[in-house]
Amino acid sequence: MKAFGSVLIAGFVLTGFVFAQDIGRQAWELERKGDAASARELLQNAAKSAPDDSAVQLAYAQFLDRHRDAAAGGVYEKVLSLSGGDRKAAAKRLVTLDLLSGDRAAAERHLAVY
Repeated sequence: MKAFGSVLIAGFVLTGFVFAQDIGRQAWELERKGDAASARELLQNAAKSAPDDSAVQLAYAQFLDRHRDAAAGGVYEKVLSLSGGDRKAAAKRLVTLDLLSGDRAAAERHLAVY
């Protein structure tokens, strides 16, 4: 029974990962076609629907970052608060954003996570 539970959990994790990749790909296609507003809406809705999915949150943060939206930092911080493999990417980008804004203390704090 434990083996079945492990397989079931692994299936849910994999499904979430595929969902995040699909959302990111859809958003990229919308951006490529010049529809950044729809891409933002898609990612924003996905982030609201899956607040604990670090891959979805990271995709949203990266979109905001590419469009120089100040909210990107907050979404990167949210990724840091979640468990998952995306924390390192979020911490790395936060270090850069912190240094660009002159916040050395925050950069050191995020570097410790990285």
